[in-house]
Amino acid sequence: MTKGSHAETTIKRGIVLSPADFTWDEWIERIAGVGLNYVGIHSSLEAIISFLDSPAGQAVLAAAERNRVDVNFELHVMSELLPRGMFAERPELYRMDESGKRTPDANLCVSSADAISIVQENTLRVAAVLRKFHDVNRYHFWPHDNRPWCLCAACSNLSFSDQALVLTNAMCEALREQQLDAQVAHLAYATTIETPARVRPARGVFLQYAPIFRCYDHGLDDPSCDKNRGHIAGLRRLCGYFGSESAEVLEYWLDVSLFSSYNRPAIRLPFSEQVLQRDVAFYRGFGIRRFSTFGVYIDADYVRRFGPPPLAEYARALRTTGSA
Repeated sequence: MTKGSHAETTIKRGIVLSPADFTWDEWIERIAGVGLNYVGIHSSLEAIISFLDSPAGQAVLAAAERNRVDVNFELHVMSELLPRGMFAERPELYRMDESGKRTPDANLCVSSADAISIVQENTLRVAAVLRKFHDVNRYHFWPHDNRPWCLCAACSNLSFSDQALVLTNAMCEALREQQLDAQVAHLAYATTIETPARVRPARGVFLQYAPIFRCYDHGLDDPSCDKNRGHIAGLRRLCGYFGSESAEVLEYWLDVSLFSSYNRPAIRLPFSEQVLQRDVAFYRGFGIRRFSTFGVYIDADYVRRFGPPPLAEYARALRTTGSA
């Protein structure tokens, strides 16, 4: 198996794809050819492992190593960190819903010391499995996708963002006991887009900002756009809370799956280079130097129907908008 260096570049210019997108076998060469340096692989843990174990996955890893493209894994992993099958015997580990009932449908009870301990143990296990394929020190282990958190008496004074940060802190602390330079992303996204109020980030925790519900007809900082207006103050608060030196932006500029409402057949990407350039300038104003965008659904079928994605335009915006 291919195993590359875990030291990611300080300046990240990348794209996040699902295993199915690599049916277009030119991805790595195209990424490297325009000056991008990162590919994130996004899916369930089971699907990622199955892909990396396959000849196609091994070919992607080998091509990335040849072309000096860094590889990492970005995934919602809560069900692996606290397995859902434990609910019948240990319901107190799981979140309480609005009706006061414990439920295994999403996330966990972050006030449960046992739940946190199980999460930490399984974080080390999942990290070790993924490092067999490619060595990393920055981990993107995310909670359930846009799902609620715990409303029990002990958790009720914590916002969803605070609860997510409790989880991130616990993962990071466990990883850093074995890997001194380990870092873990706090995903500011959907239900956790707001800045935490009560919980401070542990050493090694960095901000990953993913504004999925924004508008792409306007720049993120366009004050005329009702959807985007709140992002200016929101990102300022997040960068002040977490710091921007190690922060990452995970955008949707090339995410055909989002613009297709997660339905196939995919539509043509409604790409705006002007919005992209304005967004990058906005983010750079906060000192952010690490960028990626989802590019899901850009597979062999998409390229056959619509042609290659605008990778050169994306790379150019990251190179030329503000300092690199």
